[in-house]
Amino acid sequence: ALQRWAHPGAAAASVAPALTAKPMLVPLDVSRVSWYEPAFEVRLNTFIDCMSRDALAGGWSSLFSHGDGQVGAQARWLFSFAEPFHRYANDDFQKQLSNITETMSQRAVVMVGTQALKRGERNPINSVNLQEDVGAANQRYKGPLQAYMAIQQKTGKLDGFIYDEWMDDWARGSRGPFYLAADTIEKMKDECDRGGGRFSHDVECTRVVARSGTVHPEFFGLAGTTSQLTRHCAHPRFETSLFGSSDAPGAPIPYACASMSPSATWMTVAYVLLASVLGVQVVGMVVRWCCFEGFQGASRTDEPQQPTNEEAKELHVGYVTIRPGDQRLCGDHQIELQSTRLRSNEEAGWWLWTHVSSQMAILERQVQTEVDALRAIRDRRGHQQHAVGRKKSGSSGQFDSEAADDLDDDLARAMCVVHRRTMEGFASWCTYVSQSRTRSFCGHCGQGPDPAELRAHARAFSDENTERPSARLFVESLLLRVMESLGEQIISCPERLSYILFHVFREAGGMEDNGPVTFSIDLDELQDGLAQMSLHSNPYVRKKMPNGKWELGLNFDDINECGIQCREGVTKTFKEPASVMVMVDFFLCYRVPFMLKMYCFGIAAYIYLGSHMGDDMGTAHNGALWEPQWLRINFIQYTAVVDAGIWVFTEALLIFYIGWQRWPSLCHRSPGIPGVKWFVEHAFNLCVSALGGLWVYVQCSLLRKPWACSQSEVDDCVDPRVANLWGVLQWALLYWGCRLVVFVLMNVKQVPIFIYGTPDRKVRSESGRGWLDAWTLDFHVAVAWFCMLGTCVLLEVYMLLPAMKGLDWTTTCGMDLFGDIFGMPSQQGVCTEVQHMWGFKCVSCLASVTAGGLVVGLARL
Repeated sequence: ALQRWAHPGAAAASVAPALTAKPMLVPLDVSRVSWYEPAFEVRLNTFIDCMSRDALAGGWSSLFSHGDGQVGAQARWLFSFAEPFHRYANDDFQKQLSNITETMSQRAVVMVGTQALKRGERNPINSVNLQEDVGAANQRYKGPLQAYMAIQQKTGKLDGFIYDEWMDDWARGSRGPFYLAADTIEKMKDECDRGGGRFSHDVECTRVVARSGTVHPEFFGLAGTTSQLTRHCAHPRFETSLFGSSDAPGAPIPYACASMSPSATWMTVAYVLLASVLGVQVVGMVVRWCCFEGFQGASRTDEPQQPTNEEAKELHVGYVTIRPGDQRLCGDHQIELQSTRLRSNEEAGWWLWTHVSSQMAILERQVQTEVDALRAIRDRRGHQQHAVGRKKSGSSGQFDSEAADDLDDDLARAMCVVHRRTMEGFASWCTYVSQSRTRSFCGHCGQGPDPAELRAHARAFSDENTERPSARLFVESLLLRVMESLGEQIISCPERLSYILFHVFREAGGMEDNGPVTFSIDLDELQDGLAQMSLHSNPYVRKKMPNGKWELGLNFDDINECGIQCREGVTKTFKEPASVMVMVDFFLCYRVPFMLKMYCFGIAAYIYLGSHMGDDMGTAHNGALWEPQWLRINFIQYTAVVDAGIWVFTEALLIFYIGWQRWPSLCHRSPGIPGVKWFVEHAFNLCVSALGGLWVYVQCSLLRKPWACSQSEVDDCVDPRVANLWGVLQWALLYWGCRLVVFVLMNVKQVPIFIYGTPDRKVRSESGRGWLDAWTLDFHVAVAWFCMLGTCVLLEVYMLLPAMKGLDWTTTCGMDLFGDIFGMPSQQGVCTEVQHMWGFKCVSCLASVTAGGLVVGLARL
């Protein structure tokens, strides 16, 4: 009817003269033809041939007989092909078009359509995805055009190519393309309850796609939408034409943008406030960096008040002769106090006498208590022996405790016990410092005491004190008590007190007993550090001190460590971490438990890859536990490289951090300060990790798992690397073996960390804690750890990892960034094309998957 309307024949005039020279397109939808069945192909060719000829020529239709003999006005076929999104990269369309044109007698125009929406992935957050490609060079557009041009060059029967990228958009309206039958736009619309229409853009109108996905009937045309910071923008889809030309070459793409809610005014106000706060913070930080005064508010030009030369040089001295109540403890020894801060010798003497008298009274009572205890022990033992002897002899005599008393011997023994208790810390300090010459790499304590002298002091205050006079033992014990009393808060720094006490003994002639001795205490040296702490105790901020240097705040740990490092003056020995350094310190302190948990998670992931608890491609048909294939072989190799990278980073960070934190103390020996052995061990681990990881990376063999092998691992789906499995995995397995040895040797501990005074092996054995008990305890601890870590592995395999089923960058988002490493085949998604990677859909998808992974990662810790 339409042909006769435009071409009525020679006897009548055409109703539409403008259409007489235009060809009519006869639509034929071949998108649902089963091309893989020969019978359908034969029937289709027969149908096209019969429709191309009129009844006089043995055909069925006269559609192609009109046109008044004009070649350009003759009717043409309009073949409609469907190109599913997941199959656009193959050559099905070219084969289909070739099959039709080979037997076709008429000319044709080709229309290829692909869908605007695709069914969502496994992740329920995107059950429906919009296929919007902003690159004209995308294979989705180029492939059909190249196939059409190849067939046209071969047959010459094709006159045009139409690409409909939103072919499923027509299915929305209940009346399809015949909406133009109405005379107004309002009548062309369909109500929401009737399925919506071509022009129904109301957000209340929705339709269901892919079972549960809901989409709004928006216009899917050649306009693209993007989000730019705080704006939503609309713009043309393509920067260049699909067919190789451009209407405005080099011209910028026009964007129509609108600010998000709230309005642009409030957004501007927020930006200004944020910029102001940022500016204030930057200025404050620069001021602190330049002036090193932090939040103290002091001017850099303010100089602390210095004492005058006369005050600094005037020294006042006072002394007290030690005369306890028991004359047997009196040796006419003296304790002397000197200081530049006291106003006179009398004040120095009075100050010293008040401390000495109170401490001497306390010490005498302690000695007397020890004497009474020794007598009680001896009396009890004597009564027991007398009772046994009386029972054997049958006598009835009484035990005479007075006759058995030996007062001089009890006092000497009691004084030795009290002396050893009082001076135990000093003896331990002497023992520890005497070892510093052989264990420090920068010398020990500068020009400090001789180790032999220190060991002699340690013996004199422990086992050998029974041979020394009781009066000397009494005054030595009293001297330490007086120093603790005079030092006030310095009592919290026993190592510093021991260092000063050693010099007091050295100036008094050492351990030689040559009659009365004067022990001189320097109050300024004893209380060194308290004045600095009073001026500045914030360890995170630098401040100008009376010595003219800008220093961090001092604390008692620094003062105490100066004593064990044999420093003459008190200074900062440790940098407290702040800000980012706190997180670095936390990570480095717990690096071994973290890595142990990482290894457990690696074991769980390896088991999960063959557990069939995830998707078929990822967790099925990857070989047995001891005969891995595909993803498991890849996993063993790339985890070795990742582990090497983690240890290189960790060891480098550890060396840097310890060097930064302990820099003031690196040339001294004290607990926690690394030596040459420590640096060599960690540098060795760093180098071995770097070289091992690099070698595994060079030798690794990584393959992608084909889609066809998601349901099988036999026949053609056998991993080709299985034939030489040892050759493929030998370097990775060797690395893991070395890692196990290095990890155990570097982290196994046989003694507590920095706890001195623990009973030695001989004492533990004598008290019933021998090697068998120790081995049993270690075995029980190992079993407990094995059970805990094994439980963690089971929970990760059966609970945590299945919670991320289908949630990964490749499956959910189409981000094929690590596909060659993990071995997963590529999939289409919102991040497949390069142009989409910075778009809202791709970023939100990656962020969601990453957030889920972080939650699972935190749960496994």
